Amino acid sequence: MIVSGEGKITNGMKTKTAMFTIFLAFATVLAISCKECPTEPKEDLSINMELIHSDCVSALLKVSMDTDSLKYNRFLLENRSDTVGEYTFHGPDTVMWLTNLSANTEYSLVAYSLKDGERKECSDTLRFTTMAPSAKQFTTEVSWFNTSFCAINDVWLFDENNIWAGGRVSYNHDEYSICIYDGHEWIPQESSELMPDIIGMYAFNEQDIWVSGGIPDHYKDSVWTRYDLWNMGVLPSERAIGVYQIYGSSPNDVYFAGDSGAVVNYDGQNFGVMETGTKLYIKDIDGDEYGNVAILAYDRSGFESQVLVLKDGHWQSILHSYDVWGDPSKKDWGIMRCLNVFDGIVYIMSWQGMIKYHIATDTYIVIDGIRDGSDIDVIDHNDIMVFSLYDINYYNGASWTEIIEDDGSYYCGRYNGSIGCMAGFSFCIVRLK
Repeated sequence: MIVSGEGKITNGMKTKTAMFTIFLAFATVLAISCKECPTEPKEDLSINMELIHSDCVSALLKVSMDTDSLKYNRFLLENRSDTVGEYTFHGPDTVMWLTNLSANTEYSLVAYSLKDGERKECSDTLRFTTMAPSAKQFTTEVSWFNTSFCAINDVWLFDENNIWAGGRVSYNHDEYSICIYDGHEWIPQESSELMPDIIGMYAFNEQDIWVSGGIPDHYKDSVWTRYDLWNMGVLPSERAIGVYQIYGSSPNDVYFAGDSGAVVNYDGQNFGVMETGTKLYIKDIDGDEYGNVAILAYDRSGFESQVLVLKDGHWQSILHSYDVWGDPSKKDWGIMRCLNVFDGIVYIMSWQGMIKYHIATDTYIVIDGIRDGSDIDVIDHNDIMVFSLYDINYYNGASWTEIIEDDGSYYCGRYNGSIGCMAGFSFCIVRLK
């Protein structure tokens, strides 16, 4: 019994020894394999998407990744599981325009980072609804000047019974610089102090109006005051430089622009020249309530045009064209004729269409449509009026409509959301409401 028992114990020890040997061999192999193929650490990644702007048919997005864009250089965009497109990261933050969207439609976008064609991380769902197109309808009315000659260069709308027109008007053998429409007739205004040919006009209210035909005149509390910028030493007297276009964010922040890239700022007390970096004639200037200001300059021969915006107190060129028709493959959009600034976006009429330039992100899209425009007023992204040499066109955020076509030669127009006015060398003003 004892021998038998000892034999059993001996066999058990042999079994345990064999199992330990097998375990040791397995552990050794495992250690070697771990050295040869180390486990990759799990990356803590995230992809984020932000809506910067949307209108009826487009949206501006920012897609961000907190990882190396060379490893994750592509991302997929889906709307309710339908593929929108595959895009490339341009650094950690990629700003992009989505175009050809449907108006008045809800979108639910998700972005997926891609590595070697495979989906990795996904963003939270971004939901937004595009704007509905404007449903405005307009009628037109022509108010004729009872005059032998008129050349209206700018107009200002206070209301439909108070419209100011500036330029040169012959009436009863006298010449006038301003006519005012009172809802029934045009009345020339006596003012021998004004320049003989007003080009630009800007008003804060009926008792605070600036006009200019080269040097500014200020109508304040029923009194006209001239600011001769040449005699004041603001503009060089030895050069034929005048300022004609006007924009003001407030009575204490008024801009005057004109020849040779000249921009003069008025702070409510003093005038100062701003260096723009361009020598082209500034045809248009405008700004918005957020402090954005833009100018449009061009060569009067019509071949070169340039748009600049004011950033951190300095003028920066954002678009430059050297050709009337342009070359979209070189991001040259042809001759640019007028602009308007609204909600951080510069709307520009060019030969290739209407450009929407987003100032903060330095990105833009081009909306095809009309290719001519001497004036543009933007009330909202779906409420835009464009005045051309022979017609008026309206953009409702999704499509263009021609409101009027006329054989007159129109120089200018204004639209305030309820009524519009177009004037020029046509002996009349066309009103729309």
